[in-house]
Amino acid sequence: MKTIKILFRNTALTAVIIMMILTFTGARYYGAYSTEGGGLGCETSEEAAYLQELFDSGLSSDETDILLYEWDIAHGIDVLPPPGYTGSTEPISDVSTPSQVQPQATSESPKKAEAKVYSHDFETITDEARENFIHFSKDGVPESMYLNISSESIDNALTGKEINATTAGNETGTVNFIDNEKNTVYSWIFEAGKWTSDDEFSLDLTSKVEDYDVDEFKASKISVQDMSLPTGNEVALKVAVSYDDGTEIGLYTLDAEGKYNKVDTVVVEDGFITITYKDELVSYIISSDDLTALNQEEVVEETPEPEQTEKVSEPAEVVEEVAEPVSEETSAEVVEENKPFPIAAIIIYVVVLLAGAAGVIAYRRRK
Repeated sequence: MKTIKILFRNTALTAVIIMMILTFTGARYYGAYSTEGGGLGCETSEEAAYLQELFDSGLSSDETDILLYEWDIAHGIDVLPPPGYTGSTEPISDVSTPSQVQPQATSESPKKAEAKVYSHDFETITDEARENFIHFSKDGVPESMYLNISSESIDNALTGKEINATTAGNETGTVNFIDNEKNTVYSWIFEAGKWTSDDEFSLDLTSKVEDYDVDEFKASKISVQDMSLPTGNEVALKVAVSYDDGTEIGLYTLDAEGKYNKVDTVVVEDGFITITYKDELVSYIISSDDLTALNQEEVVEETPEPEQTEKVSEPAEVVEEVAEPVSEETSAEVVEENKPFPIAAIIIYVVVLLAGAAGVIAYRRRK
């Protein structure tokens, strides 16, 4: 029994000693114990002031221990490193202040969501492109309200909602269609105050610019989706052309009879012409030449009826000319065949008379 009491007392004493050691060490690290009058368990007032800054910065206890340890080493205070510290124990000449140190992300602190990147360039007008177009209309930067789409793509439609968003802030929305060399082939322009439509309206922006063969004239055709626009709305189509700046370009349509009708005239500026559509979209043939001149040439070609009549009558005259020599030859032959008839008759008649006379003379001599 006595042995058990001694063993229990020694065990309790050992436990008390261990608790005192752990308490002293922990208090030294976490500022709960002070051997000198620095405050907050620190050896100097400067150390205490720095520790207070760490507390005010809102850092975790682990980050506070590490920064305080590095500060102590830099200022010549010999302390043990905090548990789990793997950094250098050499004095640090320049220690960051809490205001310069960003809290490290831990499993307890949520990470900031990555900011979405909005792009201007798309192969075709996708749902993402439409969302970005609306975003650019609200970002407060008028110059950003544009999309770049491949000129080879098809099915590029915008709804009235998306177009309305670009013009809601008295700004201008632009959709550029570019080639592989990043050159703009054509652009659709939606200007504030000139476009307001219902959200469900859909406008197909797919177009085509190609050379157009018109005899000896230089021309191109701008093909768009022929459709009606909401009443009172206006949209502009800007097209790159191979004419010098200042050149006047005619806009023509071709009617059912194949005649060219001039609708308007535009002027080349910076290598582009701008066509304004109101109420409806129309495909145009463009040229710096007057294509209506071809209408007059076609009329001349279509009225050669007198010439055809003369040409038809000419063979009749030839037939008459040919018929005349035929009748002359025929009559000549008849004349030549009839000419010997009276001469032969006379000769025969004379021969008969002579024979008769000779017969009479011979008869008389016999008597």
